[in-house]
Amino acid sequence: MIKRIGWIIGTVFILFLMVAFAGTAQEKVIRSPVVSTEKLEHIENFPDFQRKINTEKTSVYSYVVSTVLTTSEPINQYIRMWIEKEINQFIQDVEKNSPNAIEQDPDQLHISVEINQVTDEIYSLIFTVKNKESNRQDVMKIFNLDLLNHKILSLTDILNLDHANAEGFRSIINEQMSIQDENSLKEWMEKALRQPNQLNWQINQTSFHLISDAPENHILVEIPVEKLGLYLTTDIVNRLQIHFTDDAVNILNRDGKYIALTFDDGPNPSVTPQILATLKQHGAKATFFMVGSRVLAYPELALQVAAEGHEIGNHTGSHSNLSKLSEEQIRQEMIGSSQVIESVIGESPTFFRPPYGIYNPTVEKVAFEHNSPIILWSVDSLDWKNRKAEIVHQLVKENIAPGAIVLLHDIHQSTADALPILMAELSNEGYQCVTVSELLSLQGMSGIGPYYGVAY
Repeated sequence: MIKRIGWIIGTVFILFLMVAFAGTAQEKVIRSPVVSTEKLEHIENFPDFQRKINTEKTSVYSYVVSTVLTTSEPINQYIRMWIEKEINQFIQDVEKNSPNAIEQDPDQLHISVEINQVTDEIYSLIFTVKNKESNRQDVMKIFNLDLLNHKILSLTDILNLDHANAEGFRSIINEQMSIQDENSLKEWMEKALRQPNQLNWQINQTSFHLISDAPENHILVEIPVEKLGLYLTTDIVNRLQIHFTDDAVNILNRDGKYIALTFDDGPNPSVTPQILATLKQHGAKATFFMVGSRVLAYPELALQVAAEGHEIGNHTGSHSNLSKLSEEQIRQEMIGSSQVIESVIGESPTFFRPPYGIYNPTVEKVAFEHNSPIILWSVDSLDWKNRKAEIVHQLVKENIAPGAIVLLHDIHQSTADALPILMAELSNEGYQCVTVSELLSLQGMSGIGPYYGVAY
């Protein structure tokens, strides 16, 4: 009996060793390459890059993987880790899904790459991963490279996607998807927006693309960058040299009732957004005379004003009384501020307004040299003095006339409070709010000025 039990145990042990050996043998066949090669190639039109091609072939699988070596080792390492992950996952799938893989045709993995240059420092690498005879779907993966800062750009590097902006960004996407008749993909998009840095995307000087990870679907959404002015970071606007343009210029009827609302001393993070919302509600455009120091403090807000189609004017760097400064100091205040504004919004301010409306021949001289027409006003709301909405509203209403340039400030809450009622009444009386440029064009004005707003 004991001998019989020993024989059974011995037999089971031998069978266990045979199974284990067979599994190990299959593992070795799968893991051990029959042929493995690596090749580096120069890439036409991209002399600083190299194409690296790796191949491997066993009896149960083969792969051909193309990637790009850049001038940045941190970027190369990041992409290398992704490539290794794709290869390892492919091999695991072969082992898992093909228990008899040795007797079958080899599974195949092919990874190819295309290069898209955006600027001298920003590139996109578009990888396509194709699988044959495996259960994994073909996928597309895009890496946006920042060679200057040695990093892979994430969506949050180019877009301000905080809680306040998330809904607006989603609305733009939904709007564009409707235009492009891609309603069937909205569910996918909603899911993707919950993890924005997992999205495939590309950007250039004119448009922003959201791209499916399925190669056959390709572009899901194409959004003109002008629609994203509120959401784009200052850094990406400057690096791509994106220039926001106003909507199609209004063709003004000489018999129409036009005025120019102007807002000084901003931008202000509390008041300016309220004023922008009211103007947008009424389809009105205005001119904002910005102080350079405040533009530096709130660059995203300054960019938003420009992106929404309003005109940007220069109100000096520090809001000093220019009549008390030397010519060189005046030049620094005027030109320095202009350069700051241009660095943020991508274009020079159109006009100049001296603080307090005070100017002298020296100010006129510098303005002439800098080709900056001086803009004053014909209607003073006195919102800087009377911090009550009803008084501000009443003063403007009593003094308004076609051709007027109205002085307001986007730093006082009372101004923001007065604007909705004022805009409604102006609209009811047939007034249209346009930019200073449009008003002067209608009036046939040119030159340095100063311009106060002439009734017509």
